[in-house]
Amino acid sequence: MLLPARTDTKWFHEFIYQKAEVRFVRGRLKFGDSKNSAPFPSMVVIYKKKEGADNGKSKGEEKE
Repeated sequence: MLLPARTDTKWFHEFIYQKAEVRFVRGRLKFGDSKNSAPFPSMVVIYKKKEGADNGKSKGEEKE
């Protein structure tokens, strides 16, 4: 996920910190032909599937 790098917020600590891999983007992003860049830093958040996770399938369903 591409998100604003707001490491001082409650949602960052509840849902990202020590729960996902975080890569901070150097500089400020610009999209398309925009003249201005984002007013905040950005980060890429990577959630990995836990070992032994059933990938959200109910009991009795076939796994791929």
